[in-house]
This record gives sequence, structure tokens and C-alpha cells, in this order.
Amino acid sequence: MALAIIIRYLTPMPATATEHQRELMRTLHRLHDGDEVAICAAYAQAEADGRAFRKHGSFRLSSEDYARALLADGRAKGWLK
Repeated sequence: MALAIIIRYLTPMPATATEHQRELMRTLHRLHDGDEVAICAAYAQAEADGRAFRKHGSFRLSSEDYARALLADGRAKGWLK
């Protein structure tokens, strides 16, 4: 997880919340070798730490449920492999 923090602060800030979410998810996917449980837990922790931001209107899901949905979206749309 410490590596993700270092990577996050060494890379330029993406233009939109969606780009930030995707880049964070890509980083976590690489760091955790595709392990869904570890990825979602790390994403939820990043959200709790204020390093992951959602678009407005998406707060009805818990952090981990949101991470699972984002992970599924990435796999389905091909921006996560």
C-alpha cells in the first residue's frame, strides 16, 4: 500500500475524478495482481484517506461496493486487464 501512496504523489493529477479513479484502480490492480478482495479493500482505504474521489450522486454505495463496481466496469470496458 505504501508504494501506491508514493506512486500517487509522484504522478500528475488527472484532469477529472473519473481519470483519477481509473488510474488509482489500475495501480491497485497491478500492485495486488488482480486480487479483487485486496484491490477493493485498498480502494476503500484510499477513499477513507481522501485519495479517491467519487462523482456526485454515487454515494449510495459503500466504499468497497463502489470499488467492486469500478473494478467490474474496468474489466468489462477493457481499461483494466
